[in-house]
Amino acid sequence: MKSHYENVDIYDVNMENVTKKYDCVTISHVLEHIYDLDDFIKNINNILNNDGYLYIEVPNMEYYEDFIVNGPLQEINIEHINFFSKYALNKLLIKHNFVASTIQDDFFFINGKKYYVIRGIFKKTYNNHSFDKYLKSGLSLFDSLEIDAFENLYIYGCGQFLFKILKKLKESKIINIIDDNKCYLNRVIDNKEIINFELFKNKVKSNDNIIITTIISCDKIVKKLKDLNIPLNIYYITPDMRVEKVK
Repeated sequence: MKSHYENVDIYDVNMENVTKKYDCVTISHVLEHIYDLDDFIKNINNILNNDGYLYIEVPNMEYYEDFIVNGPLQEINIEHINFFSKYALNKLLIKHNFVASTIQDDFFFINGKKYYVIRGIFKKTYNNHSFDKYLKSGLSLFDSLEIDAFENLYIYGCGQFLFKILKKLKESKIINIIDDNKCYLNRVIDNKEIINFELFKNKVKSNDNIIITTIISCDKIVKKLKDLNIPLNIYYITPDMRVEKVK
């Protein structure tokens, strides 16, 4: 559909005939009428260039008590089937990979009275390059981690890091997992019981192997183990996924 404005294309809301992408799309007083908001925003996403902008204006339900312009309950009708606060609008757009550049309360006048609206500008950030790079590099580092098979092995730390490397330890003969969090005591991970440091002190033997699987508390744990004055083989995992032996 062509408009009488030069260089402006107008399409029906199903957007079936749109064949190119745009840097900016404007939706003014439309979303409150749309039955399937998710599908509608997906279609908008498809016609918007990466890093393009979406301008949205909708009635502001946060000011409905002041909406006595043409009569009571005028905003509750068969046409307005969605109602937006700034939070609700922002949440909808975040779900579809938009980030708000600005979102604010505003108004215009109808019959000399204020009609309150939300006006927002949202940037399409479909490709989160930072997260993609973080994920790709992290997976690559974990894949590169090489852990030899150990006899008489204790694992110190049962946090999220352990679960990421557990498969690398399958060939080792694990005695116990050690953790000082009382919530973990006597629980089991992969058929290995979790014990605390006090129980560990009564079980550990000379030349047993220990891998520390927490980077944050590594130095503190190394000191505790050395204070036992028992010859132990203590290993830790560096942030770049190398297994190092404590000297």
